[in-house]
Amino acid sequence: TSGRKALTIVSYNPSDEVSLFIANLAVVFSQLGERTLLIDANLRYPHQHEIFNLKNKQGLSDVIAGRPNISEVLARIDSFIDLSVLPAGTLPPNPLELLNRTSFDELNDHLANQFDIILYDSVAFTSGSDALAIAARTSGVLIVAQKNDTRLNDINTMNEQLKCSGAEVIGSILID
Repeated sequence: TSGRKALTIVSYNPSDEVSLFIANLAVVFSQLGERTLLIDANLRYPHQHEIFNLKNKQGLSDVIAGRPNISEVLARIDSFIDLSVLPAGTLPPNPLELLNRTSFDELNDHLANQFDIILYDSVAFTSGSDALAIAARTSGVLIVAQKNDTRLNDINTMNEQLKCSGAEVIGSILID
């Protein structure tokens, strides 16, 4: 990751496989000895709590809104060396407004001191501007494309909009 601590992973089209890919990526980083945090920042269609069999009562949205303390909702995944997951939490009526709050920036700064790698699972690009808001606050973006599904034009459009939002696209991955 060469100095990049927090990565936003985003796809163009909604797809469960992307969340599964991110979960697997988080597991790999933890197995490599990195203190890894996976944040389900998909406040519209969260999946990480299902993948890791966690309760999704409270999570990221609740912490940003100032309800629980982060330590109360962060889940350690015991089957892996150093993996924690922050579920999405209560689905807010306006996710973008929540993600643009300064409390989200403060949370990111706080977590960056506790973890080596932070992966953000964000909503698909076509489902809202949330990914742009998240990407602008992380040190890099990884674009995930679905083989025989994601069009090159769509990736180029997404890439341009991410750059305009101040995000740096560090690479892309093609999943089957």
